[in-house]
Amino acid sequence: MKIKKLVNSTLSAIVISAIISVCSINALDNYFKIFRTSGVDRYKTSVAVSKDTYNSSKSVIIASGEGFADALAGSQLSIAMDAPILLTGKYNLDPAVLDEINRLDAQSVYILGGENTISKNIEESLVGKNVFRIAGKDRYETCNKIIEETMKYGHYTNIVIVSGTSFPDALSSAAYLKASKSLLVLSDGTMPKFDKNLHAVAIGGENTLKLAGSNIPRIAGKNRYETAVQISSASSNLDASFGRNAVFVNGEKFVDSLPAVDFVNRKNASIILTPNHKYTYSDYKFVKELENLYVVGGENSISRTVVDWFEQKATQFKSGKPNKDSSVVEIDKTDNNEQTSTKKVVAQFLNGKEFGLSSGVGAWGSYLKFGPNLTITGVSNDRDMQNIYVCEFSGRFEAEKVNDSKYNLKLVEFNITSKTGTKKVTDYGIENYINKAIGIDKNDKYELYLPGTKTTDMPQGAIEWLRRKNSIRNILDKPVIYNVNEEQLFIHFVNY
Repeated sequence: MKIKKLVNSTLSAIVISAIISVCSINALDNYFKIFRTSGVDRYKTSVAVSKDTYNSSKSVIIASGEGFADALAGSQLSIAMDAPILLTGKYNLDPAVLDEINRLDAQSVYILGGENTISKNIEESLVGKNVFRIAGKDRYETCNKIIEETMKYGHYTNIVIVSGTSFPDALSSAAYLKASKSLLVLSDGTMPKFDKNLHAVAIGGENTLKLAGSNIPRIAGKNRYETAVQISSASSNLDASFGRNAVFVNGEKFVDSLPAVDFVNRKNASIILTPNHKYTYSDYKFVKELENLYVVGGENSISRTVVDWFEQKATQFKSGKPNKDSSVVEIDKTDNNEQTSTKKVVAQFLNGKEFGLSSGVGAWGSYLKFGPNLTITGVSNDRDMQNIYVCEFSGRFEAEKVNDSKYNLKLVEFNITSKTGTKKVTDYGIENYINKAIGIDKNDKYELYLPGTKTTDMPQGAIEWLRRKNSIRNILDKPVIYNVNEEQLFIHFVNY
């Protein structure tokens, strides 16, 4: 059972039915909003991104979803033409891609790469469209031909050089391409030939892009993830909107990441790379002005755990409590009183979050929501065939850190706020207000486990609750609160 919340002036308006839905709140709405776009595969993800970013387009670009080079070289053409990039396999165009081309009412289709990459069959399937193929003998020549086509749409004074054999830096460069109005050239590690009147910038370190003997400026971090952040910073320095919007993509696999260019183009979003299971970059200054975060790809591409980690740490930075390492919640070392600091950080993390405890069959449950300073409000209910037993409550916890993923919680204040002994007739039965809440008692001991916790480090009772709710994973992907005495688990409602 989950708790159905009806919007009224007080928590007493919350009632329970046999079939119940969750209404959850993103606790970070005060800082930035999160949107996830994905499809069942890379091709339908590209369609989903196009739908999220374009209502119509005169042109579309089709690139291979089986390799990255042509699609990334095509990012400059996508930006110049203001056209989405859709992905295809080698031999057949996914019907969803064709439907999207028609939805956009696109009249021109640009195919990137030769027939060994995208077959003639796909070209012939685009009946009634003006089809243009841009191709060279290899990725570098194809890129040069894409540059020629891009230059038809404006005057360029800048060029960005990226590796043609590694996708992350080329992908991340898209924001800088737009912000600086630059062309993009792929390099095999040697200095490419280009018009000397163009101002050149290399992206990526020398391990990725040697350019021996060259002294042109570089944008680079110690790895692909830091390089992406450096590009974001450089882009936002040129256009502040690139600091307000970011698109989160997998930095290890390109399959879902390629369509992210559409968010760069339409939302002025910087590209931020992440591993699938843990976001480890420690300097969150780049989120200072962040308003919208677009996540591209399903949970197999970017897990919910990663989004939670980023969400928590970025929020802590924006609220004035930046972290210095990869732990989810960290004590502020500038505070001489460790317990006071613990309370502040945990209170910041939990503020606005909602947790539910339920039997799973609609018989009983409790709901609570955290407010400032670890305060809570909530409602508990039980029922029989005719009666609903309701207890509304409020209270306040104190927190004590055990380790980076676990905190002990003590319920130091607890009050029954409903009028005990009263009754009310509702469509769901007779509500009887009682003075006993399920799973919440001042004498009980509680443990908070943060996202990233290994489930093997949790009590067996908590693991059984996760298994019962089909939420069991090797790594916890949402915060939970475990009542040690009653062996009951409150699970955070997640709304993305």
